[in-house]
Amino acid sequence: MRRGGLRRPPPTWQTLWMSLWVIVCASIPAAAARADMEPTQRRECELKAAFIYNFTKFIEWPSRSFADGNAPFVIGIVGNSPCTGVLESMVEQRRVGERRIEVHPVRSAAELLSVQLLYVGAGEEQALTTWSGRIDSLPLVTVGESPEFASGGGAITLRRQDDKVRFEINVRSAEHSGVKLSSQLLKLAMAVRRES
Repeated sequence: MRRGGLRRPPPTWQTLWMSLWVIVCASIPAAAARADMEPTQRRECELKAAFIYNFTKFIEWPSRSFADGNAPFVIGIVGNSPCTGVLESMVEQRRVGERRIEVHPVRSAAELLSVQLLYVGAGEEQALTTWSGRIDSLPLVTVGESPEFASGGGAITLRRQDDKVRFEINVRSAEHSGVKLSSQLLKLAMAVRRES
């Protein structure tokens, strides 16, 4: 015991999981999910949206990522992800630092110039290959879902395990883009890859 109080033990996955779930439940309007979405799919989208938003708190983007001090923080979406509406609702009133957050569809390499975090839905990985020349030159963090995403050059892969969503990080890919990952984020990852 330290003088002045008890020493708090480091958080476990269970503790962080419960905290994240409370944040999700409190921050997403019920109408955010599509009416035809199954409850399990809605829950998965809520978790993925929460992870994507929380990644912005643990990553530092260089100033060159933004056109100016008033530019928004942009989360780009590749493909028709069923989670887009949930993500839009979650970030609607939130900010990254002083910047408001916007969610935009990305259909071409030219649209990547204003994006800081790019979410690549399952089955849309071909876009990374097609746009790799542009992505490699930008301070852009890519987040995907497929098992091959990290090994294919993606920075963060969301992985579903049973009824949970976890993530792994390709550190070399993320650092190559010029962003800085916090040590806390690396500790929370289920796996940390260091290959390109």
